[in-house]
Amino acid sequence: MTSLNRVLLIVAAIWGNVVWSTHASPASSQSRSPSLSQFCMDDKVYTFDLCMAFSHRRDDPSTYRLAFSGAFNKAHGWAALAHGSIMDGAIMFVFYPNRRADGLTVSVRSTTGHSPPKTLPQHNDNLKLLRTFVDGEGYYHAVIDCESCRLPPPGASAVQPNETWIWSANDYQVLTSDEPGEELQVHSSYGRFIVDVRPNDLDLDNITQHYPDRTNGGARGGNKQNTQGATAVQVHGILMLVVFVGIYPLGIVMIRSGLARAFRYHVGSQLAATLIVLLLAMLGAWSALKRDQASHHCQNTLDSC
Repeated sequence: MTSLNRVLLIVAAIWGNVVWSTHASPASSQSRSPSLSQFCMDDKVYTFDLCMAFSHRRDDPSTYRLAFSGAFNKAHGWAALAHGSIMDGAIMFVFYPNRRADGLTVSVRSTTGHSPPKTLPQHNDNLKLLRTFVDGEGYYHAVIDCESCRLPPPGASAVQPNETWIWSANDYQVLTSDEPGEELQVHSSYGRFIVDVRPNDLDLDNITQHYPDRTNGGARGGNKQNTQGATAVQVHGILMLVVFVGIYPLGIVMIRSGLARAFRYHVGSQLAATLIVLLLAMLGAWSALKRDQASHHCQNTLDSC
């Protein structure tokens, strides 16, 4: 077998793997059945992976019982979930790794306008961190009670079972701290969702039953643009690898092959590779633009921000 044939076989094998991986890996959110008592966000671009199970105390509907689970790569970043349709005035629960990175620091915050959220002393006094730890897969968990934190929406006389919430997250801020009032840097992405908050009797002897179920996504975050952005990034990276590892070296093999049309093959392969690189650069720019639009436009369950 000639060197040219070997190179062509390698390129064909790489391309076959690209096609298989692109079509054989559906988004996990499409395989999960809905559960309205929890919310999960799995962002493939910014690698956000968080879940929250929602309930309230049966004997006191104004007391939230919340179970949070999230991945914090290298213990960086923070996650926040807020009861409200807009950031202004929303009751926000903020989670980030503690100083020892063996659990979470939790605080209750709010803000006016789009200013950085500040802690709410009256709610933090009613916040009980029942348990926090890091499991064997690296997920950070926290189970909390917050008395008198579940308030009726503006204009309503009673709390409603279906609640509008906002999620936001930052994946890069170094924030391992035990202080609940640490200043937060701007979020990397955010969105909204509706969740059914149900009564729940918390059994402290079997607290694991209140953790979010990651096999059942529940009310989903993100939108079609997130999935498209992740797919475009994957295709961009894989095809760039094929070009620089396969097609450009193929041109070198061509020019040294001694074939009668070696120079023509060499020029053709180099031009084709360069054209593909330009197209992939445009795909990368489009993906970045679409991802930026998705980060600043909430289309989860509601129509707009």
